[in-house]
Amino acid sequence: METESLRIEAEVAVRQATEDREHVDALAVVTADDYRQAAEHLRALTAKYKELDERRKQATRPLDESKKAIMSWFRPAIDSLEFSIDALRARMTCYSELQVARERQASEDAAAALVAHRPVDEQAIATAFAGSVTATEGIAVAHVWDFEVTDPAKLPREYVLPDLQKIRAVVRALKAEAVIEGVRVFKTTQVKVTK
Repeated sequence: METESLRIEAEVAVRQATEDREHVDALAVVTADDYRQAAEHLRALTAKYKELDERRKQATRPLDESKKAIMSWFRPAIDSLEFSIDALRARMTCYSELQVARERQASEDAAAALVAHRPVDEQAIATAFAGSVTATEGIAVAHVWDFEVTDPAKLPREYVLPDLQKIRAVVRALKAEAVIEGVRVFKTTQVKVTK
């Protein structure tokens, strides 16, 4: 369908939805008749919602399918490039760290020689510093602090998140019988459209 007609269809849907919302805002449910009337509106609104959502998906489905196909065409190249980039970064990081260690050792050896009044091995120092990582255009070496959790049981409470999916699964399975320390299990009422 042409994009312009789809846009016009969406604008009409927005106006109708706004009118529906204004009607719902004015609707009070305080009697059995009000409840029945609200149920009729709920069924009608749910049907509109489903119809509109399906229309939206119908319009975007070809785009989604095209995007998925195009992404799959490029995925092998992207994956290969990501692997190559990661491999080079790892090798360069390893070299950089090794070079820093060599330079530190050469400096320590020279300092120890001076303290002991021995001659400094200038050739060893020159060799150690010859491989120094120099500034390379477009490449930066950054020191980033990172972490790994070695013992989850020792984590302070403020760093631990409850697994809400697991809790919800237990509560839905066991209902009132669910007992989880630190969790209040309760029942709510929801109105659902079944037809």
